[in-house]
Amino acid sequence: MERESGVIFYSTVAARQLSDYGIQIPLLPERIDRTLAHIQSLPRLKKHLQKVDEKLVPTAQDFALVHDPAFLQQLFSQHEDQVQKLLLACYECILPDGRYHRFDPKKVRGTFLELRKELLLEGAGTMAAVLELASLLKAEKFGWSFFLGGGMHHARTNGPSGFCLYNDIVVALAKLRTSLSSTLPFWVVDVDAHMGDGTASFGPQFSWLKTFSIHMARGWPLCFPNESQTALPRILPSTMDIPIESHEAGIYNQKLKAGLEKFLDLTGKPVMALVVLGADPFEGDALPSTSKLKLTLAQMLERDIFLHKFMQHHQIPVTYVMGGGYGEETWKCYAQFFDFLDGSAHFS
Repeated sequence: MERESGVIFYSTVAARQLSDYGIQIPLLPERIDRTLAHIQSLPRLKKHLQKVDEKLVPTAQDFALVHDPAFLQQLFSQHEDQVQKLLLACYECILPDGRYHRFDPKKVRGTFLELRKELLLEGAGTMAAVLELASLLKAEKFGWSFFLGGGMHHARTNGPSGFCLYNDIVVALAKLRTSLSSTLPFWVVDVDAHMGDGTASFGPQFSWLKTFSIHMARGWPLCFPNESQTALPRILPSTMDIPIESHEAGIYNQKLKAGLEKFLDLTGKPVMALVVLGADPFEGDALPSTSKLKLTLAQMLERDIFLHKFMQHHQIPVTYVMGGGYGEETWKCYAQFFDFLDGSAHFS
């Protein structure tokens, strides 16, 4: 493989401890901290680490490109109680009858205004990684960037969903598109365990956005236990969806490869691709709702190498964001991919 350089962006706010806000979800800082430490040990890639410039945090005007005004009024509220309500809904901590779910108010050590600020700053990382490719797009050259965070693919135009406060993916792509004259599509290739339903919901709004999602056939979106009548938002299909049944882990990569080739034929070559490189299909993921898809580390590496080589072969500039990855083991999925990018390990 031809060696090419990319830029890896990191932000200290992305490696947050949700338990500091009483939220009991295993989205742990180790996923980012240990991945970052691993990159810093690599001889080539460590030179391409770059801390996110917080001045790139999406502005109200950037959010307004994709999100509804009523939601943005909530998002930018200065009232702690309103922001707490919005964030607890985001992390699915309120049952339909108003009771708390996986949230302990006695363990809150920070304000929800602080958590909101961190999440907005995380959007600066996705923005930085996407905008990094701007010069390559104009020169029609291949290159890649990676943000250690981001990937809030369940958020919709009118609000949060599935642990995702806002859709940093579509915000960043819409921002970049305003500076380009190309009429070619932008891709979002989502390999998170859960369907990228939020990003897919923007499809009718933006004809330039083409979405590909390979995910568990069952298990998302979720109802709360014993709440089968809970009203759920209408699920719109991605441009191409590839649902994987629990017994199909062995052919996951086969279906991914065939599907992405068909996707290219269907949509044509894009301006760029943004890959939601979720680690939660990994068998070591700790979130119960990912249990219907269990890939080995070897299968995860095969997935990630294929995606990178596919983009390189077709000269499609690509930005990676992390997406989902829960518990203490998922950092290993990213570490082995960075070994590949570094060239310090040899793969066929």
